[in-house]
Amino acid sequence: MNKMADRQGYTTWERALSAGAVDSYIAWDDSEIMRDHAIGITKDTMGKCFPIDLAVAYTLVSSGPNNPLTLKELVNEYTRTATVMMSGKVGFGYYLHPDMALCNHDMKDTYIHEFPYTSIVDGVLQVNAQQGSITESEVYDDMPPHIKEQCSIFSDEFTYNHDENPTREEILIGYMVGGFDSVRLWLESNYETKTWVLKSNRIPTPIKTLGECGFEDVDGVKAPCKHHNNNLTAGWVMVRHPKDAAKTMSLWRRGAGCTVNSSWNNDHLTNDITKGTMAGITRFNYAHTKVGFVTTDGENRIIPFEKVSRKAARIVSEKQVIKEIRGALSRMKNWSGNRSLVSDDTKPLLDEDGKVRYKMNNQGYRTSTAMRTRRTNNTKYSWSKWTWARDMQVYVAETHSKNRKEGETQCKTCYLSNVLDAQGDSYCECGQGWKYVKQSSRMSYGHEIAKFSWEPITPPHVWCFDSWPTLDIISPTSIGLKNLRELMIKGGARLNLCSSQSQWIEENNARETISKDNLLSGGMKVTKVKMYNPNVIHINSNIMVDDKPFEPETAMTPSEILNTLMFGSGDDIEEMGDKYGIVGMKGKKSVDMRIQTGSYNYKSVKLPKPTTKVDDTYTVVSV
Repeated sequence: MNKMADRQGYTTWERALSAGAVDSYIAWDDSEIMRDHAIGITKDTMGKCFPIDLAVAYTLVSSGPNNPLTLKELVNEYTRTATVMMSGKVGFGYYLHPDMALCNHDMKDTYIHEFPYTSIVDGVLQVNAQQGSITESEVYDDMPPHIKEQCSIFSDEFTYNHDENPTREEILIGYMVGGFDSVRLWLESNYETKTWVLKSNRIPTPIKTLGECGFEDVDGVKAPCKHHNNNLTAGWVMVRHPKDAAKTMSLWRRGAGCTVNSSWNNDHLTNDITKGTMAGITRFNYAHTKVGFVTTDGENRIIPFEKVSRKAARIVSEKQVIKEIRGALSRMKNWSGNRSLVSDDTKPLLDEDGKVRYKMNNQGYRTSTAMRTRRTNNTKYSWSKWTWARDMQVYVAETHSKNRKEGETQCKTCYLSNVLDAQGDSYCECGQGWKYVKQSSRMSYGHEIAKFSWEPITPPHVWCFDSWPTLDIISPTSIGLKNLRELMIKGGARLNLCSSQSQWIEENNARETISKDNLLSGGMKVTKVKMYNPNVIHINSNIMVDDKPFEPETAMTPSEILNTLMFGSGDDIEEMGDKYGIVGMKGKKSVDMRIQTGSYNYKSVKLPKPTTKVDDTYTVVSV
C-alpha cells in the first residue's frame, strides 16, 4: 500500500481532537462498542493528514451509514474549526502558557559547581573528579561548617575559559580558582601542603538548577510553576505579530515544496518557517532547553487556540469552509493506496444507446473510468468504509441476545420442568443440553470480540458394535443390539453355525456352535458411539431459527439431533441442517464425522445420507 508523505500542517486524530476539529462520539449509535470502532477505524484509516480531512471524515462517519450529506450539511463546528486551522496560523508546539503562575521564590537559572573529590596521601592533595564531589571524601568531615558551605557554588558559566592547550593541572587550578579559593586555601593550610596531584583530566559536571519552587506539593504532585516545573504546555497556539498585536504569524504553509519529514509537525514553533518569519521574536532555552517565545520587551505573544477557537470558528465564512471541504473530499476520493474513502450520488453518463460512457486518454483510447454526472451543491456524500459496521451490528445483536453468558447451560427438558438456579435463572440440570462456549476471542479497539457457539454439555451417543463401521449396525439403545446378539447365538445353534476356532464335541458329533465369546471377540461388543467433532453437533450463536436467534430452551437437544442424523431420512437431515446451520448436514451426500467408541478408540467415518426407496411395482387396473 502506498503511503502519503508528510506535508506541513499534517496532524493526528488525537491532536485534532484536542483542537476541537473532531469529537469522541457518533450521532447514529450510542453503544460504546459501535462508537469506539467508528472512531478507532476512522482514525486508523485517515492516519496523518490535514485537520479539514479529519473533520470531514469524522462528520461523515458520525452521520451514519444511511445518511449522506450535502456540502452545506457538512458545514458544522468541526469543519469550521478545521478551516481556521488550515490558514496555517494555528500550529502545534510546546510553549509557555500565559496563564501559568509564578511562585516568585528562588528564581534561579544557573549552574551548581561542586569541588571535586579530594584526599590526602603522603602529604599530597590528590584530586579525582571521577570519584564524585568532595562531599564524598574523608577530608570533608574535618571541614568547619562555613567551609563546607563553599564546596558548592552557583555560576552562570557552564565551565571556565583557559588558554589554548592547557595542562590538566591548569584546568584544575582554573576550575578551583573560579570561586573555590576559600576551600583550596583551607585544605592547603589544614594539611600543611601546597602540592596537588590531578588523578584525572575531568572536572565535575555542573548541575543545571532553576532554584527551589515555592509552591507546595498537592498530594505529592508538584504544582505548576512557569519557572520551576511543568513550565511547557503542549497544544495548539497562535502567535501575535511583534509589531502588530492584531495580526498573527504563519506557522506552516501549503503548496509546492511543503513535503517534510515525519517529525516536522511535532512542534511548529521550532521549524524553519518560524525562524524566518518571526522577526522580533526571541527564542531562548528555558527549563531544561525547552523552547519558548517572548518578544524583545519580554511579553509572551503566545495565544492558546482553545481561548479563541470558538470565536474564530463562528466568524469564518461559510464559503471558505465549503472550499476547504471540497478540497478534503477531493483528496479522500483518491486516498493513499488507491482507495476512495467517500462516495457520492452522481450517476454514470449514458450514450444514446443507453450504454455507459467512459473517459478517453491522451491517445484517444477508452479508459476503464466511467464518466459521471456533474457534482453540484446538492450532491450527497457518504463515507464508503462501512463493512465493519454491518459485521459489528450482527455481533452486537448476537452478544446481547438474551444476555447470554459464557458457560451458560440450557435445554428444553429442564426449561419445561422449570429448573432454576439460586438466582432464579433457568439452567440444564440433566447434563444432556447445550453449553454456551467461547470459540475464539480478540481485542478490537478496547473491546473483546468473541465468537460463541452452543455445544453439547455431554457428547450425545448412539449404540453400536465395537467393529462399527465395519459391522455397520447401530441402535438408539443398547438392548436392541444385545437382543440381536442373543438371536444370532440361538440361530447359530439351530443352523449348526460354528467358529473356525471351535472344538469338536463328541457327544454332539459336531463342532461347538457359536457362543457369546465368539461374537465379542469378533467385534460385536456393544458400545457407545460418541460424536467427537464439534463441527457436526454445534450451533453458532449467530444462527437464526424462524427469524429469531437460536434458543436452546426450545430447540432440539444434542441427542435428538444425533438420532435424526443416524436414524432419520435424508429429508429430515437436510431440514435439520438448514434449520440449525449444522456443518455437513445440508447439501452434501455424506457427513464427515469423528467418533469415539470405547474409551480411547477414535475413528473418522463418512456417514452417507439415506436415499429414499421408491416402490416401482405397478398396480393393474381393469378398464
